[in-house]
Amino acid sequence: MLAGARSHLSKSGERELYLLQTDEAIQDFFQQRQAVLTEMNKEILAAVELVQAKYQQILDEMDQDYATYLTLITPSRDIS
Repeated sequence: MLAGARSHLSKSGERELYLLQTDEAIQDFFQQRQAVLTEMNKEILAAVELVQAKYQQILDEMDQDYATYLTLITPSRDIS
């Protein structure tokens, strides 16, 4: 769809970059589009942090269990 619109624009003799720089409606559109992308990226980062925290907690617990196991199976030396 976008490729077709760009082709039509090119055939009309207009240049997209010129329109981007001079047309207020197009500038407003791209500002709105950028705002949506910014919000999407914020939500993606929040979701990644949530998932990372979940698995980090599990890994921390596993590391603690492993440390306990190592302590239990390591013979103690009586250093006198």
